[in-house]
Amino acid sequence: MKQKKGLPILFWAIVVCGFWSFTSPQENETDFTERAKIALREVGHQLLLANKDSLSLILPIKKIEAFKYQISFEKPLSFEPSTLVKIIKEVFKKTHFHKNYRVEVVETSLKEVVYSYEINIEEEKTIIPCAGRFLPEKEYKIEVKFLDIETSSNYMWWYILIPLILGILYRRFFLDKNLQKIKNRY
Repeated sequence: MKQKKGLPILFWAIVVCGFWSFTSPQENETDFTERAKIALREVGHQLLLANKDSLSLILPIKKIEAFKYQISFEKPLSFEPSTLVKIIKEVFKKTHFHKNYRVEVVETSLKEVVYSYEINIEEEKTIIPCAGRFLPEKEYKIEVKFLDIETSSNYMWWYILIPLILGILYRRFFLDKNLQKIKNRY
């Protein structure tokens, strides 16, 4: 009798975990996108202020692919790359944001990367070239790619393993006891 009661519970546990595995990560990615756009807007603001520009607009932050975002400006600007590195580090530290990312400065007219660097939580993997060389006043787009982001497939393994473990425990503690009782009767 217990075997029949346990099967629906196991079935519903699998259904709930399966449903949860497809909804929860998507919500996390949406939250990540919103937080990224806020942090990157602050980066653009601080870069304009470092350029002594408090009037120009930061154009809407665009998500150009998964975990890659673009900051665009209304007017051309000039900056020293180490200023950009410092501003992004400070903003991400203040907002408790991601620690692994790659930054590319793209000259809008050429559509070419004119400066890039990568920050990694492991210092030996961090690469910051060409500090001290000013980028001339031109229209730039700054692209930030967040690295090593957990995706929904990483979460899904937990939701597959939990029902599997529950099934094994069910078999071990309920079915084996019932089989033992049946054997003891005969």
